[in-house]
Amino acid sequence: MAVQRLNLKQIEDAILQIMGFDSSENAPWKTSATLYQRINEYGQRLPMRLNQIARETNVP
Repeated sequence: MAVQRLNLKQIEDAILQIMGFDSSENAPWKTSATLYQRINEYGQRLPMRLNQIARETNVP
């Protein structure tokens, strides 16, 4: 099965559907720009968090 590349609008729509909101205006983040910023922040923190977990569990 091929990996499908999604554009930002498709990703936003999927997040809204998963979270149960019909638009960003009704969601806690209020705007699409804030949602994109939060996704970016979490994406940047992920490698650091994975390294921390690896150290805590003694995974080489």
